[in-house]
Amino acid sequence: MVSTKREKNEKNDTIIEDEDDEENSMISAAVSSEDDPTLSCLTFRFWVLSTFFTSLCAAISQFYHFRPNNGDFSLFFVVFVSYVAGRWMARVLPTRKFQILRWSFSLNPGPFNIKEHVCIFVATGAGGGSAYATDIISIQELFYHHSINFGQGFLLLMSTQIIGYGLAGFLRKYLVHPPSMIWPSNLVIASVYNTLHGSKSEARDRLRIFVIAFLIMFVWQFVPQYMFTWLTSMAILCIIAPYSRIMKILGSGYHGVGILNFTLDWNAIGQPGPLYTPWWAQVNYCVGIIIGVWIVVPLLYHFNFLEAQRFPFTSTLPLDKYGQKYNQTLIIDKTTGFLNVTAYDNYSPVYLSATFAVNYLYSFISITAVMSHVFLFHGKDIWKMFKSSRDEKRHDIHSKLMSVYPGILLKFYVNTDVVDNKSFKFLEIPNTWYSTIFFIMLSIAIVLGYTTEANLPWWGLLMAIGLSIIMVLPIGKIFLFKRNK
Repeated sequence: MVSTKREKNEKNDTIIEDEDDEENSMISAAVSSEDDPTLSCLTFRFWVLSTFFTSLCAAISQFYHFRPNNGDFSLFFVVFVSYVAGRWMARVLPTRKFQILRWSFSLNPGPFNIKEHVCIFVATGAGGGSAYATDIISIQELFYHHSINFGQGFLLLMSTQIIGYGLAGFLRKYLVHPPSMIWPSNLVIASVYNTLHGSKSEARDRLRIFVIAFLIMFVWQFVPQYMFTWLTSMAILCIIAPYSRIMKILGSGYHGVGILNFTLDWNAIGQPGPLYTPWWAQVNYCVGIIIGVWIVVPLLYHFNFLEAQRFPFTSTLPLDKYGQKYNQTLIIDKTTGFLNVTAYDNYSPVYLSATFAVNYLYSFISITAVMSHVFLFHGKDIWKMFKSSRDEKRHDIHSKLMSVYPGILLKFYVNTDVVDNKSFKFLEIPNTWYSTIFFIMLSIAIVLGYTTEANLPWWGLLMAIGLSIIMVLPIGKIFLFKRNK
C-alpha cells in the first residue's frame, strides 16, 4: 500500500506527496503533484486548437509517410505554438455565456490553463500520426492494380486505427496505472508544461535554460542542414579510402553499416532519446547495434550468405535472381488474386539484400527475446496486477488527484458546485466502452477482408489481432522502461 499525504496550498490546489514518487528524483522533478479541480479542460479553445493541430500533423505525417526521408512533425512544436495561440485566444475571445436549451457555454471561460494545453497535446499525439493502413490501399493499386473505393478505404483506415484504442483501454491497469510505469519520454513533456504554466519564480530558471538551448539549437541546425551538409554523416573510413568498396560498406552511413561514422545533426543524435532514456538502456541498445550491424552483417556479406554479393548491400527492395526489382505481377493469378506456383517456379525466388534479410531475422528473434525478458524480469509483477485487476484501488498519483472529481460526467467549464458535490464518485470510462469499440471495428475489418481484393479470411485477421494482443503487453513493458521499440 502506498502511503500518501494530502494537503491544500494557498490556491486550494490539491497536493499529493507520494512516497514512491519521492524515491524517484527524476519523476519528482518533472511531474507536478498539484491539481486545481476548478480548471476547465474541454473548452472551445481546446476543440479549435486540437482539431487544427491534429489535422495539420496528420497531413504532414501522411505526406512524408511514403518518402524515403521521413519528415517528423515534432510535438514540441505543437506544445509551444498551442501555448501562444491559447493565450492569444484567451485575450481576444468574448467571455459572455451562450445558452442552448439547458446547456450553457462560453468561448472564453478564463485564462488558458495547463489542462487545456495538455489535452491539445494528447489529442494531437493520438490522432496526428500517419495511418499505416494506407500501405494496404497503395500496394493494392500500385502493385496489383486493384482499386479500393472511397467508402472501403475510409472504413479500412477507421477500423485499423480504432482497434488499437480498444486494446489500449484494457491495458491501462498494466501499462499506465502502476506507479512504476515511468515512460521516460513523457517526463520531458511534463517538465515543459510545468515550466510554461508554473509560477514565475519557479519557472524563471527553467525557462531561461530552455530559451538558451532553443536559440543555440535553432542557429546550429542551419549548419548541418544547409551550410555544411557533410556534417550530417562524416564517414571516416570513406574519407581514408574514398574509392574502396569495402570501406564504403563498412563506413558509409547511407550505403553501409556506418562504422566510425559521426554526425553533428541533432535530428540523428536525438533519435534514440539520449537525454531521457536510461543509461543502461542506451548501452544495451548500442551494444546490440555493434554486434548485430557492425559485426554480423559484414561477415554474412563477406561469406556470401544467401548469395548476398550478387545484390546491393543495403537495398530494401525484393529482388529476382537477376538482381533486378522483383516483378510480383508475373506470379499472381489475375483471376483469383492468389499465388501462381508454376509461374513462381518459372520466374524466380524472392531474394533480399544481406542487410534487409538480417533485419527480418532480428525482427523475428526480438519477438522471442521480448517474451522471455518480460517473463523472467517482470512476470511476477504482471501476474500480481492481473490478479488485482478488479481492485478499483489504484495507487498512482494521477488516480489520487482525480479522486476529487465527479463520475463519468465530463466537466466542460468551471463549476465549483459540481466539484464540491461529494455525492459523486470518480469513475473511469468503463471497459465495456472499449470492448464495444473493439468488436465493432473488428467486425468491419472482417467484412472488408471479403468485400475488397485483400483476400484476407476471417481466421487470418483474428490470428493477426490475437498475436498483437499477446505481444502488446510485453512490448509495452520494454518500451516504457527502455524507450526503444
